Amino acid sequence: MEEFIRSGRIADVILIAIAVETLLAGVYLWRRGQTLALAAFVASALAGGSIVLALRAALLQSGWLFVAICLAAALLAHLADLALRLLLSRQAGGVSSKKAVKS
Repeated sequence: MEEFIRSGRIADVILIAIAVETLLAGVYLWRRGQTLALAAFVASALAGGSIVLALRAALLQSGWLFVAICLAAALLAHLADLALRLLLSRQAGGVSSKKAVKS
């Protein structure tokens, strides 16, 4: 088990699981016509995948720069995910700032 983790293969398994999950959920959301939800889901998967790539790079001692690039990519994907989720909540009739002020 130690070699499985130290070799970075654990990260490969996680990345495959993320890819399969994204593909299955993507097909489901695409068929339902929920393109904004699909975009948010993909952004979330990209954030998670980038963090796993950073883990893999750290385990394989690929250097701090590659780890930093992966973490920066995770941050950008996470921010995109947050923005898309805010748009989704507004579309679904979520609480807007005007409604919150009137309450």
